[in-house]
Amino acid sequence: MCDNPIDNSKKIQLGEMISIIAHQWKQPLAAIGSSIAKYEIKRDLNKDITQDEIDMIFKDIAEQVEFASNTVDNFRYFFNPNQQVVSVDLNGTIKVALTLLNSLIIKESIQIVEEINLDTKINTFQSDLIQVLINLLKNAIEQFKTQENKIIKIVGYESDGYSIIEIIDNAGGIKSDIIQKIFDKYFSTKDSSEGTGLGLYLCKNIIEDKCKGTISVDNIFNGAKFKLKLKSI
Repeated sequence: MCDNPIDNSKKIQLGEMISIIAHQWKQPLAAIGSSIAKYEIKRDLNKDITQDEIDMIFKDIAEQVEFASNTVDNFRYFFNPNQQVVSVDLNGTIKVALTLLNSLIIKESIQIVEEINLDTKINTFQSDLIQVLINLLKNAIEQFKTQENKIIKIVGYESDGYSIIEIIDNAGGIKSDIIQKIFDKYFSTKDSSEGTGLGLYLCKNIIEDKCKGTISVDNIFNGAKFKLKLKSI
């Protein structure tokens, strides 16, 4: 008996998240190793090391441990199986999504521009909303080819009782003959081995069915804009 394709898509995303966790942890572990190596080199060369230098090494290690710990805490939002509607701070939720994708953003040399002013909270499933934001950000990142000056702008504002989140890229936009299809089930511009065609479909389902909001996409100058509209408390 075949697995449900939506369940398969979620499993694929779970695998991607685990890969991101592993990559995210490499940074602090490498930094901790470097700090320890500084001490060991001086010790092995019988060179004096000042208390200030020791304090700096321990400070660097403590900062990297905190970074790794925060990474785990942020991923707990994503993997939390006991989801329930809660009062969500959208500013913090966006930052969690960006933190989870930090290593990929750095790897792909993406410039993130934030213009977020969302003071009003919303009642929703936070981990699902984080999943949508991650999917939209990853989708934008994947549209960039070899161009320089890769920019993703995240705009957040309030309008007529709604909280609006816009994710805007300068990756060239979406072809006019497919832009109305990208939320369709199984539609994908990727090779079948690279995508299920369910990522944006799941985003639409989550936003409309679980978050009781809307999601739309438009082409703008030299890029695309995804827009989330969520009812404020």
